[in-house]
Amino acid sequence: MVNNLMDLSLMEHQIQKMERQTMDLTDTMEYIQVKYQALFKQSHIKDQFSLEEDCKICGNAYYLEQAIDNYMMNALSHTVQGGVIQVSLYREDGWVWVSVYNQGEKIEDSVMEKIWQGYVIKRSKGEDPLEQRHMGIGLYLVRRIIRLHGGEYGVENQEKGVRFWFKIPEADRLL
Repeated sequence: MVNNLMDLSLMEHQIQKMERQTMDLTDTMEYIQVKYQALFKQSHIKDQFSLEEDCKICGNAYYLEQAIDNYMMNALSHTVQGGVIQVSLYREDGWVWVSVYNQGEKIEDSVMEKIWQGYVIKRSKGEDPLEQRHMGIGLYLVRRIIRLHGGEYGVENQEKGVRFWFKIPEADRLL
């Protein structure tokens, strides 16, 4: 992750160009679905994938897979056994959307924006103030990857869980 963070930092400062090409994000998402099957089964989590065909974008498959992997691993780590993770890929209004919903604990409003920053400190209620935990750099990398693709990202608490999403312009929209 540290190397990836450095790569992304270099790209943002125009020192290194991120190579992008027209790609079908459906192919990447189908790979992700197969890749996580064993983890879902091992964790006793139900998965529901809804993948629209022909979701073409101009992107870098390597970095986009990293962003999706981060959403998937976060969902797996915050879903209890017997819970559900729903993954969607669809086109809407010139954008290709990726959405990962997991049943589980909601994100506190006070940290909702901070989770996109690297190494955010979070203290649980009743926790010793001297004992601190960090949230890591995963969502920070997602933020940077999606921005470099001209996209948007976000998170929403829902009735029984949390939905992370991002959207990237369709390839046709860039022409």
